[in-house]
Amino acid sequence: MGTAGYMSPEQAKGRTVDRRSDIFSAGIILYQFLTGERPFSGSATTTMQKVLKEDPLPPSSINIQVLPVMDAVVRKALAKNADDRYQKAQEFADAK
Repeated sequence: MGTAGYMSPEQAKGRTVDRRSDIFSAGIILYQFLTGERPFSGSATTTMQKVLKEDPLPPSSINIQVLPVMDAVVRKALAKNADDRYQKAQEFADAK
């Protein structure tokens, strides 16, 4: 199934996942690298509800050393709708 704190919305809903689900999970890891915190936390049930319904704080609001441009990169990687995320890992890697 997966670890609740790293699951994409489509995975939390039990839908079919693809590479964009992996991009969501990579976005969570990037968020952690930038802030030292997970963007969604709590019990497994609470975390899954947050993944489905809440947008995390921008990384630059937690760590002032993070450039605001990274907020947009993370926001796109963590888009609730898979069609709104980076479509390929290389696109995510090249984002500025």
